[in-house]
Amino acid sequence: MILLVEDDAISRMSFAKTLRGYDYDVLEAADGAEAIHLLEQNHSTIEVVITDMALPRVNGFSVVTNVKTRWPKIPAIVISGYLSEERGHTILGPHVDVLQKPLRPSALVATVQRLAPHARGSAVTNATSTETSDLPQSKAELEAKINRSRELIEQTQKLLQKYETLLAAYTTNKDNLEK
Repeated sequence: MILLVEDDAISRMSFAKTLRGYDYDVLEAADGAEAIHLLEQNHSTIEVVITDMALPRVNGFSVVTNVKTRWPKIPAIVISGYLSEERGHTILGPHVDVLQKPLRPSALVATVQRLAPHARGSAVTNATSTETSDLPQSKAELEAKINRSRELIEQTQKLLQKYETLLAAYTTNKDNLEK
């Protein structure tokens, strides 16, 4: 099971959906205090803690410190838009993975798989195959859009030619009427 701690509801839902898509069970917490409470109740089943750094009530640094002190066998992943990997290791120690926001779902899944290889799903394989299987469909969609754009450009050019012809005829007729 994964404990996901993120105060931004949209990000939390997105990360949880991604992880559940790879058959991971996910507990969600909206702040650090809730995360510590969930850890106290479920520490024997939690395999990885993923936490944002900037959290209300209890920040991510305190969550990670609690995990490392009270449940040292549970690995932690910190996700942050402000903390670089190097700076994260300086502050949190070398045994905490730091992922910078915005992050690719495949990077999150691959990190979870590396830290909890016995967890459900083959995340690395699934992430790679899912991304690859999406490519041909995306390529086909892009090619269809490009072809449609070309058609629209041709139609626009034809309309411009008709407009120029009509404008020239109008100008000629106007000039003839004025004489």
